[in-house]
Amino acid sequence: MRILGVDYGTKRIGLALSDKTGKFAFPYSVIKFTLPQDVNLEIRKICEENNVKKIVLGKPEGYKGDAGKILGQIEKFKKEMEKSIGLPVIYENEVLTTQQAKRPFSATKPRGKTSNYRGETLPAACLSGRQGRQGSIVRKDASAAAIILQSYLDRTVS
Repeated sequence: MRILGVDYGTKRIGLALSDKTGKFAFPYSVIKFTLPQDVNLEIRKICEENNVKKIVLGKPEGYKGDAGKILGQIEKFKKEMEKSIGLPVIYENEVLTTQQAKRPFSATKPRGKTSNYRGETLPAACLSGRQGRQGSIVRKDASAAAIILQSYLDRTVS
């Protein structure tokens, strides 16, 4: 069963997919935040194409700072996603995942498609090797979603 990881942002939404066994998370893509219904339509399409059965949404908990401002937006986004997509959406703590996500890509710039450990090719729209600041921001968002999803998988998969 595949699971989709989501890192919500007011400008971009990072996405990650688990492998078919539901044990490992991989950065998948980034959606530019436009209208909520457009975002949900894109996420629904990704879920259908990849046989996703569950969505894990990052939620900042227990961190001092701006988390309170975005928390209401995340809760609204979760409700809209559940209603629009029809899949269960589960929260996973995402404190500092964006900072963690900056690390793996500081020295490497993946290009083209990415394969997971089973040799399955995963689309790497977010990892297309774009250079410069904008490319690293895009990689960071999808990587943060993968960190959120992997955290959930590590906690729940036996």
